[in-house]
Amino acid sequence: MPRGFTLVELLIVIALVATISAIGLIVGLESYQRTLQRNDEDTIRIALLHARSQALNGVCAAKVCTGPSAHGVYVGDSGFVIFEGGSYFSRHEGEDIILEGKSDALRSGLAEVVFSPLTGKVSLPGEVRLTDAAGKISITAINSEGAVLWGK
Repeated sequence: MPRGFTLVELLIVIALVATISAIGLIVGLESYQRTLQRNDEDTIRIALLHARSQALNGVCAAKVCTGPSAHGVYVGDSGFVIFEGGSYFSRHEGEDIILEGKSDALRSGLAEVVFSPLTGKVSLPGEVRLTDAAGKISITAINSEGAVLWGK
């Protein structure tokens, strides 16, 4: 009576293990990409809320302050920058908080959002959109009162 497995049996088992592993790898990568996308969504929302909070409180961390300062968020290709000043290009660079984007999502919509000091209002309401490789769009809206809005 022969003992052990035949070559055909071993090849079938190896093929099944390889197929199950490939499926698990695909599902795992998709889950990882969704997690990175959600991380970027949370990061932009937290950055906007932080900048608005700083503006509402009139925080001026720059060395030369003449009063309450505007704060904002710049949306770049590789991430986000929380800045102090009336615009990204006239900001106090030493006060920047740089937040790297983790996903390869396409960022569109407003390039910068600036909150007015003490009121938190914005002069240019709009939205920041993140689009992932599968075409799923995540929208974070900022209204004229400076409220940061998003949906599930």
